[in-house]
Amino acid sequence: MQKEYRKLTADQFREFLDFIPILLTMLRDMTAQLESTPASKFDSVMAGDYGLYSYVYEMPFSQHLSLVVVALNRQGEVQDMAASPDPQEALLEMLRNHDEVEDKPQHPDFDDEDVVTLAYSLGRTIQSMVTYGRSISSLLQDVRENNNHDSLMKTRRLLLRQRRIQKRNHSRQSS
Repeated sequence: MQKEYRKLTADQFREFLDFIPILLTMLRDMTAQLESTPASKFDSVMAGDYGLYSYVYEMPFSQHLSLVVVALNRQGEVQDMAASPDPQEALLEMLRNHDEVEDKPQHPDFDDEDVVTLAYSLGRTIQSMVTYGRSISSLLQDVRENNNHDSLMKTRRLLLRQRRIQKRNHSRQSS
């Protein structure tokens, strides 16, 4: 049976599902790295209660992800995957070799703080999708359109994680 273009085979779908725990481990590692950051450095990057990046939570996931791809200067790789005969297999190949992806400078229009905050906010959005099956922007839209307090509380729990990290860094530094 030939695979239909732009569709996943059963094996590809299973492989994507198998990657989720790896992705979650990477997100936990990123959070642990943030937690070990000195408070003064953390505050300079994550300014204010939710940083200067809170607007990205309003974006649909695809737009948020696109912004991160551009900030990381990876748009060429994404275009190559999209142009391949089997884009899903090309993405899986990149995921299989994620430890071998070469570092490259971020896009010149984005500074270090932009990249860190965009990556962090994308991690929170992915955590929302894994936990609640919906992106943060989808939860916020549900709050606005339907006055859904359950979605509001879910969003609040996800976003307060950053504030807890910030407080923990401050208390550790003052100890």
